[in-house]
Amino acid sequence: MGRFRGAYYWGNALTFAAYPVLRWWAVHRRGLRGGRLLDEGELLAWERQAFGTLAAALMVKFSRRTSLDGWFSEAFLFTRACLLLLGWMMDVRVFSWFVALFVLALTLFQQPVYQGLDNVTFLTPASLERLVVRGRGAWLVVFFAPWAPPCVHLEPVIARLSLKYGNPSSGVRFGKLDLARWPGVGKEHGVAVSPTSGQLPTLVLFEDGEEVARIPHVFPDGTVVRGRFRERDIIKGFDLEKRSKGGAVADTEAAEKVESKKKTQ
Repeated sequence: MGRFRGAYYWGNALTFAAYPVLRWWAVHRRGLRGGRLLDEGELLAWERQAFGTLAAALMVKFSRRTSLDGWFSEAFLFTRACLLLLGWMMDVRVFSWFVALFVLALTLFQQPVYQGLDNVTFLTPASLERLVVRGRGAWLVVFFAPWAPPCVHLEPVIARLSLKYGNPSSGVRFGKLDLARWPGVGKEHGVAVSPTSGQLPTLVLFEDGEEVARIPHVFPDGTVVRGRFRERDIIKGFDLEKRSKGGAVADTEAAEKVESKKKTQ
């Protein structure tokens, strides 16, 4: 949770904290002369509607979040839009100052990438070919690009899943490959690297070198089904619970056979 105390979070919070100061200036110093509102009562009505809509949208987004990282990113985006709208209504100078503040925050404060524990193997084109395509067993491979926010937001989810299911008894190993470095590999596996493709990130499950499932699904005509990357959706989509139990049973049976063989010798 330490990543939520970084500059990205407090920096954006400080820009939002400028709202009451700029509001006071627009109302008491300028008398709302530079905006589209008649008086403070009308501004209060706009604020109730704007902040009420913002709160409702954030609650919906929280219930559908992929990760807290993704929710904070969307919360900051929606809050900026809300404050820009109110700034435009109360005084064009306030709007301009908010634009400058938000551009500065976007330039200076980048959302941190998850750096916690995981059980994920970073793959190169060579190791993908050797371990996954020509190898044995099941691999869940994440094709990602570090510049794509959805990929950044997915990192803690994949880390948790890899720690829970990516162990010898599960029979599923986790890997990731950076398409920003090797875009040709994405093309080989049907993953478009374009920001507008809707395919970043793409999760592909391989079994003995063959693809058996992927999120998001891509139809033969190139249509991409919007992917759901919540933890429970990934578990269900790739049947990780069943694979984990199946792997544990297989390992138990193998251990019993070895023990039985030792007793007979």
